[in-house]
Amino acid sequence: MKTISFTVILCILILSLSSCGLIKINSDTVTTPESTHAGTTAGFDETDPSTELEPQIPPTFPDPQEWVIRESEADAMLENVIHLDFTGSTLFIADATKAFSHQLVENNVYSEALYERYEKIKSRYGFNITVISVDNSTLFEEYKSTLASGNTYSDLLSVPIRDTGRYITSGLIKNMRTLAFFDTKPAHAAPYFSSVNSAGNDIYFSVGYSSVTPEDIAVTYFNKTLLADAGIDLYNEILCGEFTIERYNEIIRTCELNSMISPSLDADLIALEMSGCSFFATGYGTTISINETVARSTITQASSYLSSLLYGGLSDVNTDNDFSVFERGDAAFRFGILSDIEEIYDDKVMWGIAPMPKYLEADSYVTPINNSAACLMVPSNTTKAEMTSIAISALNAASYKWLLDCATFHYAAYFLPDLSAIEVIKSLTDNIRFNFAAGAVSLSGSFKSVLFDSMRLYAIDPSTDLSQILTSKNLKAITTELKKYYS
Repeated sequence: MKTISFTVILCILILSLSSCGLIKINSDTVTTPESTHAGTTAGFDETDPSTELEPQIPPTFPDPQEWVIRESEADAMLENVIHLDFTGSTLFIADATKAFSHQLVENNVYSEALYERYEKIKSRYGFNITVISVDNSTLFEEYKSTLASGNTYSDLLSVPIRDTGRYITSGLIKNMRTLAFFDTKPAHAAPYFSSVNSAGNDIYFSVGYSSVTPEDIAVTYFNKTLLADAGIDLYNEILCGEFTIERYNEIIRTCELNSMISPSLDADLIALEMSGCSFFATGYGTTISINETVARSTITQASSYLSSLLYGGLSDVNTDNDFSVFERGDAAFRFGILSDIEEIYDDKVMWGIAPMPKYLEADSYVTPINNSAACLMVPSNTTKAEMTSIAISALNAASYKWLLDCATFHYAAYFLPDLSAIEVIKSLTDNIRFNFAAGAVSLSGSFKSVLFDSMRLYAIDPSTDLSQILTSKNLKAITTELKKYYS
């Protein structure tokens, strides 16, 4: 493990400690605190002194010498990737996601780590990495035209997950299972991303730790003042595993305020990812199929989740793009992405950070990756099959979790309001998930129509029979659309 001394962070955090101190989500070494609301409906009690939260130094302040950056784990993974010498070669990456192209910012530990990742790979394999930033809106046609003329566009493509279908169905992308040395079950891939839930027996794109940036990680922001006034210690409830959709609704009703939902976060993705449902039986391709019983159950659960998420138990939901409602202190929650920290850190609102609420209390907190996240694909006419195959594994291994550790460290140094927020982020970045079925939601207009029609009916009356929406005809329309896109 690599440790970093951060005197600056120590000074900043001492000035901004919360009453909650450190939390360790899903840790076996921490005593679970007593629930703050079990069996009751949270509300403001003027006679209860616990509703007045006074800042205090936690009993165990973290040793600044023990801030763990898991660079050594990434190094060990990189050493385990098969080694061939490609000295003198260059790997060209056409990047339409900004996940691989960035300008080096000195004294920014995250930016410097992104740069160092490439140096590690170059040192081990000898090839240079050249990243070309491209416009995603024009990339497909440019790439298709280049390949049609018999030329090579690049060695790897980095495109948003949601855009993979047209590349695959046009025959422009290599099935990675045909590549020598390609690792089909790497430890450095994003959890839940495998051949089972990506593409049946074929693998056309890779979603790994090199793909995930703070712009892709879904989080919840909350107004600490409003919740404290209502006698709610959300950090404690998170640690107790109690921050569910039901509890979220309860808090909204208690605070009598609207929530916010981020326009940069795909609500459909959250719904399916967090509901614990699996929509597709076999990924994409000609084998795609939808089990109608599973589909009805899935959409019903997703509708329940989304109606809760969007309506928060109220009929009026504010979705201002500039988040002005949250920023002026009138919203209890705001959904967004991790990188939003840099936008809201200097707001007048005393805010905290939480995971996405769980569907059920028995579930674990997970962090969905939105479907604008990067994936790597190999052009069908590649002349560097061995190098591109190894490079994908090398990029993911060299990135592993230490890049997200560095991002957390950077946020802690300049933006985060309390120690509990740091521990929440550490847990979030340890539980990133991607699921093809969730990502495919945005690819079908029929799916979105069925999902949102169901959601609206469910929000009006949860006892509504959704069979009028979840008909065999509508479900087959979804299948037909996806087959056209992926087959």
